[in-house]
Amino acid sequence: MPNDQGVLRLHAVALLSKPQMTNGIQQSKTYPLIIAQYELKGHPTRSESWNLVLLVSHTQAYTFELRGNTDSFTYVSQRCSTPLHRIIAYRGGCHVGNVAQGSIEELTERLREVPIVKHDISWDSQVWVLEAIKHIKAEGFAFPHLKEVPIREELAKDMARWEDAEDTVDERLLNGVQKLCT
Repeated sequence: MPNDQGVLRLHAVALLSKPQMTNGIQQSKTYPLIIAQYELKGHPTRSESWNLVLLVSHTQAYTFELRGNTDSFTYVSQRCSTPLHRIIAYRGGCHVGNVAQGSIEELTERLREVPIVKHDISWDSQVWVLEAIKHIKAEGFAFPHLKEVPIREELAKDMARWEDAEDTVDERLLNGVQKLCT
C-alpha cells in the first residue's frame, strides 16, 4: 500500500538521520523535535491543534507555535516545564527531526521566519506547522523526506495509542523505546 510505504519511509528517516553538525564538528547531544497534537473543541473544520515541541527531558521542553485567531495570529516560542502527558488536551504526536543542543536558538529564529497568514479561515496551526517543517528542512532540523500524508497518518496512529492508554511519541522517545512502523 502506498501510504504504508510513506509511513515506513518516515520512520526509516528517523532511524537513519545523521547527527547534527556545526562547523564540521558533531554535536554530542540532540533532542527530538515532534509535532504535538491537542484536542480542539468548537472549531468548524478541525478537531486537533498542532505545535512543534523540542523534547529536552520528561520535565523540560521548548514549544514553537502559532497563537491567536485568524486576525491576530502570532508566533510564540517558550521553554516549558509541564510534561506533555499532564496537558489535558494532549493527544500524542509524530517525531519529525532532531536538534542539536547548541542549535535551539537558531531553530527558534528560523521558525520566526515562517510566514503567518491572517484573515484566511483555511489557514491555522496545522498549516503553520507543515510550512514550518518545510522551512527548517534545509538546516537539517527536520527529516528531509517528510510529507504531509505520512505525518497525518502517524498522528492518527499516535492518537489511537493515546486513546488505548499506550505510550505516546514523547514517552517512547524520552524512554528510548521508540516503536517504529507499528
